[in-house]
Amino acid sequence: MTADELSAFVAEIRAEADARLAILHAVDRESLPLEPRDEYDHALAAWTEMRALTDADTHALHLAACEEAGRELTPAEMRGLFGLH
Repeated sequence: MTADELSAFVAEIRAEADARLAILHAVDRESLPLEPRDEYDHALAAWTEMRALTDADTHALHLAACEEAGRELTPAEMRGLFGLH
């Protein structure tokens, strides 16, 4: 993944996280039944954590994933690691 592809990937992650967080913040957590509330809490924590990733964090993840795979991952494979489609 080139530096430009990595930058575009980071921007994509941030945009997706912002969109998901906007949806989650529009929900009144207290109005949810217990089971969906647990799912809500998990989703909110995961997207908040993903949004907090820095460029350096994403680069380190990319390097670790490539090392584990034994090759350079494609941008599509990196999106898959983050659950982006």
